[in-house]
Amino acid sequence: MRRRILTIVLVVSSVFSVEAVTYATKRIASLAAYLHLQQLDTLHQGENDAYTFRQHPLCIRVNRWNEIEHIGLKLIPKDIRADNPLLYDFLERNLLERNVVPGGSETGFLLTWEKLHFNIGTAATALEIDSTMIFYEDRVDYRVYRCGWRVDDKKQLELSFVMDYQMLTGCNLIELEENFVKEMRRHEIQPNVVTYPAFEDADSLAIQYTLHGTSFLIPQINNDLYYKRTDTGWQLINDSTMPSKTIPNMMLAPADTIPLHLLVARYGFRTDTVETTYNKWIDLCVTPGSDVYYGMKSKVGDVYTGTVFILNHKGGYMQLLSVQIPSGMLARSGKDVITGRMHGFIPLHHVNKQMLENIGYEKKVCNEKELQVTDALCDDDDDSHGDDSSDCGAEETIDIQYQKEP
Repeated sequence: MRRRILTIVLVVSSVFSVEAVTYATKRIASLAAYLHLQQLDTLHQGENDAYTFRQHPLCIRVNRWNEIEHIGLKLIPKDIRADNPLLYDFLERNLLERNVVPGGSETGFLLTWEKLHFNIGTAATALEIDSTMIFYEDRVDYRVYRCGWRVDDKKQLELSFVMDYQMLTGCNLIELEENFVKEMRRHEIQPNVVTYPAFEDADSLAIQYTLHGTSFLIPQINNDLYYKRTDTGWQLINDSTMPSKTIPNMMLAPADTIPLHLLVARYGFRTDTVETTYNKWIDLCVTPGSDVYYGMKSKVGDVYTGTVFILNHKGGYMQLLSVQIPSGMLARSGKDVITGRMHGFIPLHHVNKQMLENIGYEKKVCNEKELQVTDALCDDDDDSHGDDSSDCGAEETIDIQYQKEP
């Protein structure tokens, strides 16, 4: 009788131990199951290197939410991991999967469909990589990665693959969107130190200065910032009488907290709603190497409309937010909220000027107090847009003819 009770206690304890482990993605959970790793619930936050696979050390990382977010072969030195964690996590996880996962499994089937090619060596070669080998990487036209390891000038392993965010993360579009909404609800912004730039080329008598950036697709979509001279130095313009300068500043470099009613357009014509702040949204979306652009579209009544574009070059995707900004937001009334509709994880190779066919952007502001509405695309001399201009100046914030793939 005593032995039977002891057995029951052990089984229950085992069940609770399994349930205590959570994973950031389904792909990581699947890999952990194939590896039969034990005592994962005892891991500390950060990197853990107590596990091996065929005598090769593994890298297992736990995030601040106590989720296991990465399992892979330990291949990338710590001193360069921060340069491109998305890429390095993919290499370590994917090369481990190709040595562990059975070919007839669901993950094995996905691996066969991934656009990845071994130029030199095989997945098994990754098990021979050690600290004496030098890692190298290259990007071809921001669409293809080429990575490998070498000893002196002799390459030991080299692989090429497309810059596909779904493949890099191991998540399909549905899971990417689910995870984004989850992250959006729990994301916390790290405090920034306020700095005042010095513009050496500014006229000594000038009271305003435009910091010109770059444009995206058309000149009206750019990341220019607008400053004014104050007693403490140059500061971003934040003036309700200058909407054409204040709004881009708000969207590209928000200083004050901006309430956001976020609608996340998801696969299957579904929508998730998140009450958050624009500051949190842009802080979550912008990663090292990203470019942010804003295009002013129109003013309809007391609402300004426009679009924020965040290009993640290392991940090969774009986040797009169509925004509606009440004029009261410029006056900081404290009651107004920005409404934004997000289309996420759009592959960069799908992005071109035709995607903006039904979006109008302001060409010139003649009067700061009343934004003049024009349509840069309808005035374009390019006949490829067609003769029908009935959509120009419409109240619809954005109409992107983009079909997401599962």
